[in-house]
Amino acid sequence: MHPRVFFALIRLRRKLPPACDYPVVAENTEFVLEGFWRSANTFAAMALDSVQPRRLRLAAHTHAAATVIRGVQLGKPVLVLIRNPADAVISRRLLHPQIPLKDSLRDYLRFYRTILPYRAGFVTALFQEVTTDFGSVIRRVNARFGTSFVPFEHTRAAAENIRHIADQALPAAFHLPADERADLNARLLAELGCEPLLREVERLYQEFVATCQGDLTTLRRIDPNCQPGPPPGERLFTQNLLTPSAHRAGG
Repeated sequence: MHPRVFFALIRLRRKLPPACDYPVVAENTEFVLEGFWRSANTFAAMALDSVQPRRLRLAAHTHAAATVIRGVQLGKPVLVLIRNPADAVISRRLLHPQIPLKDSLRDYLRFYRTILPYRAGFVTALFQEVTTDFGSVIRRVNARFGTSFVPFEHTRAAAENIRHIADQALPAAFHLPADERADLNARLLAELGCEPLLREVERLYQEFVATCQGDLTTLRRIDPNCQPGPPPGERLFTQNLLTPSAHRAGG
């Protein structure tokens, strides 16, 4: 879909209830934050906005490559979030049970493959970084774009407050007892493991992991305070899916 058509449709949609708090990217946008579904988009947007001296003109939550591309073309600070595909796709399935895992894999592949050629114009942040040390992510954005956004102080209390607010919109599947949640995740992992497209999606994810690590190497020359979050594990099927906090941070 051509970006002009996409943004026209998005603007029309956001005039209808329920309205989204975040406008689409435009000339007056101050920060662009995007990622595939359930990649800590909600947590990041709320955490970023909560510590600024005033409300940011933030473009977010379209889950569309066009938003990233337009932000890069306009020279805006652009932050792209990415979560390992198994976790992201399964968490999206819990949010939208009607969407087949195969379709989510295709959506994931389409989103990140489309924006990969523009990677020089955005900062990449891994889900693990966003949910454990989002302040360091914002410092990387500041170093990369010469901005002065206030970093989120990622204390347990501050993070839990953001998650508590975000929790209000989550469906019942995110609040299952631990044993039921584990059984459901195991079934979905088994189903996902049979999808031929998964390996291709995993390879693309690793390209973005490498991009993130390259960002850190470059930015440390500019700002020695830029530090990485926890390194991504070698296993892409993580056990974080079994914990409530991983799902709650999704967004």
